[in-house]
Amino acid sequence: MIDDRIVNKILAPDGYKPAIRYLFPCNMLRAEILKAIKYPEISYRKFCGDDKTYENHKETGPYIGMENKQNRAFIGLSLNRREMINHVQMSQFRSSLSFTQMINLNVYILYLLQSKGMLNPFNVHFVDSTELAVDRQHLYKESLSTT
Repeated sequence: MIDDRIVNKILAPDGYKPAIRYLFPCNMLRAEILKAIKYPEISYRKFCGDDKTYENHKETGPYIGMENKQNRAFIGLSLNRREMINHVQMSQFRSSLSFTQMINLNVYILYLLQSKGMLNPFNVHFVDSTELAVDRQHLYKESLSTT
């Protein structure tokens, strides 16, 4: 359903050169989606296999290790090469997204859902979680000053 070329265009940073990469923005987005939907209760270190110290821990990780072909295929990782994503890459991906990129990605996803008939044509509710923490902090300070 998600077109990787469009996602790469939306999320590509300045100076993005696809020829020198083995991980693309679409791979990172798919890893984020997989972790958020299928494994929300675990840490990013555990999801990426970075929580263990023994040799070859990443290749044998239960979530995106070499033996978990379904998850690797969803993310777009090679099934026969030991390409892996680590928690630092995922963190850098999340923190590097600009507000414009996040909005454009959300608009694209809403378009996909609408075109598949998965959205009510009359109501669309949208929350950008990047603003929630600021609003909560502001509300908390206001409630303290009034008491």
